[in-house]
Amino acid sequence: MKSEIFETFSAQNTRYGVRIMDNNNREDLENFFLIFYDCFGFRKHLDKTWYHWYYNANPTGVCNNYILIELDKNIFVGAYGFAKTEYVLNGEKISGGLGINGMIIKNYRKKGLYSKLMDIGLKKENYEKNLAFSFPHGANINSIKGHYNNNWSILNKTYFYFKNKASFSIINTDNVKEIDYLNDLTKINFDLFNIGKQFYFYKSKDWLSWRFINHPHKNYIIIGHYDSDDIINGYMVLGFYQAKNNIIRCQIIDYGIKNMDILKNLLIKAENVALENNADLLDLIISDHSDDLNVFLNSQFKKSEEFYELLIFPKHNLSNNLNINVLLGDFDVA
Repeated sequence: MKSEIFETFSAQNTRYGVRIMDNNNREDLENFFLIFYDCFGFRKHLDKTWYHWYYNANPTGVCNNYILIELDKNIFVGAYGFAKTEYVLNGEKISGGLGINGMIIKNYRKKGLYSKLMDIGLKKENYEKNLAFSFPHGANINSIKGHYNNNWSILNKTYFYFKNKASFSIINTDNVKEIDYLNDLTKINFDLFNIGKQFYFYKSKDWLSWRFINHPHKNYIIIGHYDSDDIINGYMVLGFYQAKNNIIRCQIIDYGIKNMDILKNLLIKAENVALENNADLLDLIISDHSDDLNVFLNSQFKKSEEFYELLIFPKHNLSNNLNINVLLGDFDVA
């Protein structure tokens, strides 16, 4: 059953209502994709199957998708979702939110509706102690402004770093191999990866399975550093993306490591995998304050101009000194 409209308002002589979308309702899904494709363009792999996977199947919890409706015409004109995420802050695991797929269709923009919808959703989610995060692309100026207008604070810009295939390594690494999904996921020791860190996004076998292995339309390669037959003390997730200029990007989507030497070995294997799959470059996003960055710089990675903004809500007394290391897998699921 569709949820009820819980808030109404008027803007420029037009009446609007907001309700939480029924993620399993056929009519709601059809209306959502009408505005989704209007805003982002048609992409074949972003469909109802993808929606159910991302919005409903996340082991951390179901996404609340706030829908903006023009009441007189009874049509969807915007949406802003809050996916569930878990993070650890000063040793405490906390359930937080992740702002996703915020949009207003073309004929309704520049009316303040994006900020208004986001504000309504934030109040309904009631983020007080817990934090919400958002990662608008640096080129999405309107989204960034909308977040600023709702009292989000910027932590930093997280840039892409890349390496061209001309300098890929062809050395073999004996301890690193592709992970057997069926038998080896339980061997990954996640407890080894974040010792002593003030903040990190929580990862687990269930999250890794959902996020990468069960993705309905994308295939990822997960490589592991085997400390023994029974323990994997480092892993890295690789995905492939063909850019508009036909350049094939092998992307480091996610990783966890016990130490820097393991990261170096995983990186060598990643370059081998990129070569085997005819990638033109290997890239990732990584925070400039990350302790791991020097490993990539020493391996001839270069900083690009492309970045994501890292935003946090509400403004927090830790915002000025909270170092958050972000990877693509923490937020980008398209």
